[in-house]
This record gives sequence, structure tokens and C-alpha cells, in this order.
Amino acid sequence: MHRFVWDLHYSPPDALEHEYPISAIWHNTPRSPQGPRVLPGVYTVKLTAGGKTYTQPLTIKMDPRVRTPLAGLQEQFRLATRIVNMLHQTAQPGNEDLKKLNGQLVEVLEAIEGADATPTTQAVAAVSDLERKVNLLLAHAK
Repeated sequence: MHRFVWDLHYSPPDALEHEYPISAIWHNTPRSPQGPRVLPGVYTVKLTAGGKTYTQPLTIKMDPRVRTPLAGLQEQFRLATRIVNMLHQTAQPGNEDLKKLNGQLVEVLEAIEGADATPTTQAVAAVSDLERKVNLLLAHAK
């Protein structure tokens, strides 16, 4: 038998630097940053083997200990997704300023994804500010 374990995150973003937390367990801890956490909802698991494809619904439920409303989690996901898109853009060019922004984006992503909580107004403002800087640098790089 084989098994696959999903850590409930999307694919890791294109960060220029990755690291492990101090509490890492050898061969059992993912590098950070990780991709955005999935939202509660119904997903489809797909397995293709021996020329056949099998699908099965998978329901992700909210941890009952978390009191953050779904709208707060959705805002967290939207911000994380914006950051991941910017990480992808800043990981491609060799510009030193873009590399620096890539590191700052990782810091903000980890702050936003650090808890199941509605993003603070400061976090929202930080993402908007970084987005403005990324767009400006990318426009000058062309």
C-alpha cells in the first residue's frame, strides 16, 4: 500500500531563500515558506493508476477551536495568494532590488499565514505597499 499525506497547503512559492524552523524534524518538516493554507470546503482527490482515473470528494472542515469567521480566512487566503504571485515575479529577474523584495514578501507571507486569523490592517497595507514596489521595479526592468 502507498499513501499520500496532504499538509493542506498549496504548492510552495518561488522564494529565493528557504529555511527550516528551529523545531524541524529531519526529513519530516517542510521548508518555509509554504504555500497558502487551503480554505474549508469540498475538494476533489484524483488518482490515476494503471490507465484508470479515480476521483473522490474530500471535505476540509475548520478546526473547531478556531473562531475566525470564514470571511477572515478568505481575506487571509487572498492576501497570501497575492504574495505568492509577487514571489513568482520577483524570483525570475536578477535585479538586486527585486531579490530584496522577494525576501520581504516571504516575511509578510509568514506573518499572515502564522495564525488562523483575519489579516491586520497593517498586514493589508504592507502587501499593498510591496505590490506597488514590485510593479514599479518590474516596469523599470522592461
